[in-house]
Amino acid sequence: MHTYTEADFAKAQFAVHPDGRIAMRSATAARFVWKTADYYYTDAEMAEGGWQIAHTATTAREALALVVDLAYEPEGDTMPNQTGHVVVVDSGEINVYSDGNSYGQPVRGTAYRRLLLDPPEPTRPEGAEALTALIARASDALGRDLDLDDMEQLADALAEAGFRAPEEGER
Repeated sequence: MHTYTEADFAKAQFAVHPDGRIAMRSATAARFVWKTADYYYTDAEMAEGGWQIAHTATTAREALALVVDLAYEPEGDTMPNQTGHVVVVDSGEINVYSDGNSYGQPVRGTAYRRLLLDPPEPTRPEGAEALTALIARASDALGRDLDLDDMEQLADALAEAGFRAPEEGER
């Protein structure tokens, strides 16, 4: 999911919220320029409230421009293997490869750049997997039913702070 700024919402016409609400830009509103079925929002409130811009295109060329706008910057200098991607050439040419045929190709060249069609797989901090397992065992031992996402977020935060789970046999 993309994170949009107040400036992004200032240029958009429609938006959707993860809970299913739909908003449209109001031509008559002065300060609260976004309107839902029961409330008005500013561009800043839309950006801070988790709203996603609903992009529209009426031509194939506009759709290609949206593909580029919605694509993701890859991390590092080479493309991940077998990922769908877009090649944007400085001359304006756009090539879409949705079949995942990238194999360690460079992200940038002298006259082009490659973007990912799908969001990159999130990388967890080193040691986070072991900490998640440790937190899950502690949760079970305490008779608590913790959500896996919460356990993973806690483990990621602990791993980023330098905590490590003991190796097998260590205590």
